[in-house]
Amino acid sequence: MSDQHGPYGSGVLHLPTGFVIEPVTVDRLARQLADAPDDVLGVVAPLAELAPGTSTRTDAEWRSLQPLDAATESTIDSTIDSAERSVTGAVLLRAGLAASAGAETVTLPEGVVRTDPGAVVHRAEVGPARDLDAVAAGRSPFPRRPVVLFLALAPEPIAPERLEQIELLLDGLVDAEVEPRLAAPGPGVRPRRHRPCAATAATVAALAPEVVVALDPAALEQAPSWCTRRGTVVVDMSDPPTTDPVATGDVELISWQIDRHPTRLRARVSPSIDAAAMARLVNRLAAGPQPAPPSDRSTGSATPVTIGASAEDRPRPRTIALVDPGGAPGPLLAGLVDRLVVAGHEVTYGPDPSSPDRPRVTVVEHGDDLDELGDLDPHGCAVATDPAVVDRLRARRVRAQLVPLMTPLDRQRALRSAAEAAVPSSGGAIGWTVLGRCGTDDPVTAAVADALLGLLDARPDLGVEIVADPASVPAALAEHPQVRLVAGRPDAGEQARWTAHMVTAGDEAPPADGALLEAAHAGVPTLVPLATARAVGGLADPLLVVDEPTTPAGWTAPLQLLLDDDDRPARSAWALATSEALEREAATDLVIARLLGWLDRGATR
Repeated sequence: MSDQHGPYGSGVLHLPTGFVIEPVTVDRLARQLADAPDDVLGVVAPLAELAPGTSTRTDAEWRSLQPLDAATESTIDSTIDSAERSVTGAVLLRAGLAASAGAETVTLPEGVVRTDPGAVVHRAEVGPARDLDAVAAGRSPFPRRPVVLFLALAPEPIAPERLEQIELLLDGLVDAEVEPRLAAPGPGVRPRRHRPCAATAATVAALAPEVVVALDPAALEQAPSWCTRRGTVVVDMSDPPTTDPVATGDVELISWQIDRHPTRLRARVSPSIDAAAMARLVNRLAAGPQPAPPSDRSTGSATPVTIGASAEDRPRPRTIALVDPGGAPGPLLAGLVDRLVVAGHEVTYGPDPSSPDRPRVTVVEHGDDLDELGDLDPHGCAVATDPAVVDRLRARRVRAQLVPLMTPLDRQRALRSAAEAAVPSSGGAIGWTVLGRCGTDDPVTAAVADALLGLLDARPDLGVEIVADPASVPAALAEHPQVRLVAGRPDAGEQARWTAHMVTAGDEAPPADGALLEAAHAGVPTLVPLATARAVGGLADPLLVVDEPTTPAGWTAPLQLLLDDDDRPARSAWALATSEALEREAATDLVIARLLGWLDRGATR
């Protein structure tokens, strides 16, 4: 396998057909190759065997914690035969070098190679460890994904057809950002991204799963006594189940209260439940409440508990006056007003900073003329999304603060709701957002247009929707029958239909954060040039950064992978997770608290 898109555009990944590689490993290989001297022709990710009760993703994450200088270098001599020039593993080679990948090895050209033990590959076909307990490293060092242990204790092996059904469910849970594990007798060697282990109390203690799924009545009876983690709950998937969950759908929730329910059982599910429904259930159950009391909980009479802060400790509601010197409310002002109101504050705003009732906060949108700001309230401040603007304000002795763009909550909800609609598994629509104005002779615009025209000619099922100033769109593309120009901001449904999205920028372009965030809330993967990726930081998917944006091939390769449904589900999940992390309630509350603290600090001077 060779792949030339993403952050490793200057290299080619050679992966034997019998192995699989995780994104965290690819990122590490790219970093090693970028840091290596010019005489190093490539970086090797050696083969690693999976330990019982772990997954390829978790094992790769643990190994990635090793320091980069743990890598060693060796020289490949052209005088030896090809068998001795082969390495067992994947290799990220510099572009232009010849290599060949077989079932388990890659034959390398002459030169120096770097082998990194922190970057590994795994066999695509994994056998079980029926007599070995799970290892403690079966939980990821980055515990953001819940661990779900599927447990079977019946002496007879699971029927082959049901085992196939379970394995497909586990594979789908991996794609849904859940870490599934299987502890059951009988499963043989097969393609899988986890290694089954022994069904024992030691396995349950080592994995400390958020959820144990009991596959038979014996496991349902035994699992609660094996759970050592306070938050672990049990789900019944016995076949046949003790009740029929199909009567109320694939999931039957069990009402629960601490000290009033004798077991950890929280749900019953149908054996035919799909991965998406199971992932939703797992995340819901993992969120609490805890089914067991704290280990240090006192016995005897209950201690009174006061829920909520005292009146003195609660945030003080206040009136916040904002001004946008540009006149019409812009995206920064809209997001600030929305989040301030949600936090319980009253907001007033107007376009005139010189009015007698002068606002406390001046909102500097993209494109606002700083010379029009005039004298600002000495107890107020100005906010902007551009660091250069903040620096200019501070040079004028204006108290200025850098704040991020925040998507208004109504828009955010509409986008995330639209993201639940199905996207075509092949083809579909590509969205292209052009920020600012670009001439049609702009090299990036020309490269994107050539890439899209090539795809449209080859795929009559494909459509392109362009959000841009019409003058920035090349005529050959604008007049194409499969192309539609979108006037203004697309609605949530339009964005969620896109299989892929691209963002490029011209002169005097606004920040790309807004366009990327909205697409991310809609679950749409976005390709960006390297310069834009550096400007937006963690908003850019590292696997969709185009290193050579002035060449059509730089855009075509990642687009084809997304359109053919190879990379799209994982990249869509990455986008949704990133938007949630950046704009979850706690994160935006912190922005507002920092702003108000800034204002209070100035008022006391």
